[in-house]
Amino acid sequence: MNAFLKATLAAAVGSALLVGGAGTLALWNSSTSVSGGQIVAGELTVGIATTGYWSVAHETAGSYAAPVSLSPSEFAHFRAVPGDRLVFTTTVPITATGDSLTATTSLSAGAVTPSTSSAADRALASTLTGTATTTLSVPGEAGVTGAAPNYTLTPNGAKISAVATLTATITFPLNAANGYPDVNGSVSFADMGVAITQTN
Repeated sequence: MNAFLKATLAAAVGSALLVGGAGTLALWNSSTSVSGGQIVAGELTVGIATTGYWSVAHETAGSYAAPVSLSPSEFAHFRAVPGDRLVFTTTVPITATGDSLTATTSLSAGAVTPSTSSAADRALASTLTGTATTTLSVPGEAGVTGAAPNYTLTPNGAKISAVATLTATITFPLNAANGYPDVNGSVSFADMGVAITQTN
């Protein structure tokens, strides 16, 4: 049976968890005997994420200041301005079994939502979603290669079993070509998440 499964790491004001507990991302999940040997399923398994955190840096004269970490309560009351770059970071255990698995990271659906149906709220949600980038890194693991948002996981042995760092970066542009229709807009990050999707 083929299965195309996505695990989403959901973050609510600075905390993170794997929806539904531990999950497996797999495009194949069975084994079959063939002439000359046996094919065994590979899989990319994601565990439970740690509590994540937010940081913010502001752009001035083309460069960003050093990022400042925000506590959950600070982030809950944070008001972004043009030039702010928000970064959510969390870690999660992953296990990859198979030859050269490929996966992509992305902002999960509904990660940035307008607080109301007002034009300003919808414009701000659209602006922030449009600037979002996501990354996956596994320090010390040479078998994880690629550049955001596309990665290849090649086990050096039976499998990769390591702790991965996931980030979501959302930028509020300093200079908007169409002005700032999102002034005084408000968005919710209650369902903030980074999705890891196996692609082979």
